Amino acid sequence: MSFTVDDYPRALLAVAAYNSANPGAQLVADAESGTVLLRSSISDSAYRERAVAACGMISAADSAEPAPNLAAEDPDDAARAAVMQSLAAWFKAHGVSEVQPSAETGRIEFAIDGLPVDFGATRGGHLQVVAISQVDSEPGELAHVCNFATSKVDNAAAFPVKGEQGWWCAVHTAVEVAGCDEAGFDSALRSAVAAVLQLQRTVNVLAGQG
Repeated sequence: MSFTVDDYPRALLAVAAYNSANPGAQLVADAESGTVLLRSSISDSAYRERAVAACGMISAADSAEPAPNLAAEDPDDAARAAVMQSLAAWFKAHGVSEVQPSAETGRIEFAIDGLPVDFGATRGGHLQVVAISQVDSEPGELAHVCNFATSKVDNAAAFPVKGEQGWWCAVHTAVEVAGCDEAGFDSALRSAVAAVLQLQRTVNVLAGQG
């Protein structure tokens, strides 16, 4: 996808829609080159090929809502269940014996230093980490900040989300954990959390919130 300067605001919405639908991808609209750049925190070649194909479907007229037709993963219920079991075991090993996924999101809701951070599995069975914080900003400005911040931080994507009382910044990532032992899962989870928190802090600083 390429775009002109005049199309940049709509390109930001398209990028937000894609990033929202694909936790393992980090799409960025590069205003200087007028192109959209795609990174991925999932190295699986099949995922990357589908991510590129889905990326080609977006247009500058797309909305900022999650678009199922942009998803690069097929549903894999068994893989999702395995990730959720590994998450429950991880929390138990760290002293949290009872974890109940949210009925609304299917993720385990937690908080780190007062910031809501959720843990779950993507539709294709990758480990997903999500953080969200309210940002005092206009939606167009927030979309620009999220896009710019995503370009500066590896392995996570930020995008605006409309809440009941204003706009929020959501940040998420997805990483491969299939075949990981306990140590490998722990390392993957901690790396994902670090990427999400770094990007959330970057957005907050750029938006004048921190």
